[in-house]
Amino acid sequence: MFDKREEDKTSKIHYEDNLRSNKIGSSGFKNIVKLNKYPVIGIIIFLVVVFSFFYFISFFGIFEKKFCGDGTPYGECSGIAPYFCFKGVLVQDASFCKCPENFEQKGDSCEYKFQTVPKVVSLDYFFKGKPKKIDFTVYQGMVDYLGDHPQSSFYSLSDNYSLQDFKLRVIEEPEQKKLLFPLVIAIQNTAKNKDDQARIAISLVQNIPYETSAVFDKENYQSWSLKYPYDVLYEEEGLCGSKSDLLAFLLKELGYEVVILHYYAENHEAVGIKCPKKYSWNNTGYCFVESTQPAIISYSEGEYSEKGELYSNPEIIEISNGASLGGNLEEYRDAETLYRIQVASEKNNGNINLVEYFMRNNLVKKYGLTSYF
Repeated sequence: MFDKREEDKTSKIHYEDNLRSNKIGSSGFKNIVKLNKYPVIGIIIFLVVVFSFFYFISFFGIFEKKFCGDGTPYGECSGIAPYFCFKGVLVQDASFCKCPENFEQKGDSCEYKFQTVPKVVSLDYFFKGKPKKIDFTVYQGMVDYLGDHPQSSFYSLSDNYSLQDFKLRVIEEPEQKKLLFPLVIAIQNTAKNKDDQARIAISLVQNIPYETSAVFDKENYQSWSLKYPYDVLYEEEGLCGSKSDLLAFLLKELGYEVVILHYYAENHEAVGIKCPKKYSWNNTGYCFVESTQPAIISYSEGEYSEKGELYSNPEIIEISNGASLGGNLEEYRDAETLYRIQVASEKNNGNINLVEYFMRNNLVKKYGLTSYF
């Protein structure tokens, strides 16, 4: 018969053996707890390092996909051949991106048959309160081609063209577009922010001198001084209509929704660019943009025609669909400030107080304004 005492003795021996084999005791148990702490601490340290790493690369933009001013990712060809996005700048790379149809490759560049007799024009503009410029090469060959295809050749008083048809044919003339695209690229290389690109394009066209020797013979429309957008650049002058066409082209190619504002009564044209409705002209959804002289975006109270201020409702001529200006443009606030000062001046026979005087002068310097009141 099995003795209960023998069973207890055997169990005790097994228990002591287990203690010895697992090193469990008052000090052994503490050692196990101590050893188990290190994996937990290691995991915590690892997680902190991983979190810090991803926060760092997120904050500083490391590994984020980068783009050139037209939205082309680094290391890829632009939609306008042969431009390649290299470290944030669009450069010609005909070997990789190929030339457009009818262009001839010469090294990394592409040349077109109308790129003859070049000259460089300096296009002035104001950006963030500072005068700047873009040097742009234009060609007599293109001017000669356009001269052989005057606007009057596809427009007559008997034709059933709408004003929109006429404007689109001028702005979209296919040959001049090929040599206007480099100016769009130059603007996109100057600023990556889309609204900044619009600012540059607007100021650039506004600072092209107004043409003072224009001819308008109502009996002979073929004698009218009608310029293509390219002609305005080459001759460095233009009327309100021609300059508005150039500005509409640039804003369209920069991706904006654009209209032409045609004032019949004042014989004047300006540009409308899509913007938040609360800032727009007459709640149309388009901000007024003058093209003949430096002016603040959305400011329409200046004297922009030979008849003075604009008073009639213009015909709105749709040119393109696209993006809208953002809602945080400082131009909106500055235009309102300038308008308040103008109203105060008119109420006080041309006089303004000292605060208004300094505010007006700051705006004049900021936007390179030439004449307001």
